[in-house]
Amino acid sequence: MTERKCARCPLPARPERTRCADCAARAVAYSLAWARHNSEKVAATQAAWRAANPDYALSWARRNSEYVNAVSREWRAANPEKAVMAARRWAAANPEKTRLYGRRSSALRRERDPAGETARGRAWRLANPDRQRANARAWAATFREKVRASKRRWQLAHPELLAVYVENRRARLLAAPGKFTLTEWKAKVALLGGCCVYCGRDDVPMTMDHKVPLYRNGTNDITNIVPACGRCNSSKGTRTAREFLGLTA
Repeated sequence: MTERKCARCPLPARPERTRCADCAARAVAYSLAWARHNSEKVAATQAAWRAANPDYALSWARRNSEYVNAVSREWRAANPEKAVMAARRWAAANPEKTRLYGRRSSALRRERDPAGETARGRAWRLANPDRQRANARAWAATFREKVRASKRRWQLAHPELLAVYVENRRARLLAAPGKFTLTEWKAKVALLGGCCVYCGRDDVPMTMDHKVPLYRNGTNDITNIVPACGRCNSSKGTRTAREFLGLTA
């Protein structure tokens, strides 16, 4: 059997090949060097080919997922800023996929380490308050019915907390100083016997009354708040407690 010669030199070619091992190695080295010196041209050619052959490129990536992931990790480690910019561009171009992948990733992390995932989420919200508020507003605008139903369920389940929130918000809008908590309110009600300070009734729910109304420069501190039945609170109106009880002229 006649031995085939290398197409580039007098040495014998490799079995079923046209070049010897040395020439083949030199050709590979030359190709790699050329690609490094013409990286932009190579990247443009590869991008054009992938765009023209999306199914093949995707199927190849799936068949070689370990290799693709390893190369991707290596590139991201060597180019952190480019990796961040590329990820942001992809997320902006694929918002639905971004949300889906984010939910899947969060669910997996929560399943593996629930306490750690909760702590990471809290730390991110504290470090990014503006983005957190923007995300919350965007979500609420997208899911208005869910937001309304959730608020309604919370209000029905926490009537006292809701009342504290309403009073504190009203004081804030009126620029009245002070605020109080549900714990302070419960302690005040218990201290005064759980009854209305004006009529003494204890068989009806208590409301929060400001002895000196906020409209008359009263504070929103717990020291200015007393339990009152709904009837006495409405009858008192904008009068002070002393005026309502007839202790002043």
